[in-house]
Amino acid sequence: EDDRFELDLVIHLNAAAIRALDGINKRVNSLRRDELKAFKVGDNELDVLHLRAIERIYGEKGQDIIDGLFANPVVAVPIILSRLQAKDQQW
Repeated sequence: EDDRFELDLVIHLNAAAIRALDGINKRVNSLRRDELKAFKVGDNELDVLHLRAIERIYGEKGQDIIDGLFANPVVAVPIILSRLQAKDQQW
């Protein structure tokens, strides 16, 4: 029962991270080419739980992925989002 509870919690946190990244991804897709270079993820857009969900998926490379997310969100967000969605389907 404890394992099932933990898995449910992980699935819900993953879904929350997907929703947050999906919103960011939609904003990125609506930008003009000249706006893409200046786009950054806001401080309030991803909270600690979202970042932990990303770290959980990527394991040892989690912090590198998060650094890349904030350094170059235009490239990183779609990749991370697709990985989270694939993991959601797997679970």
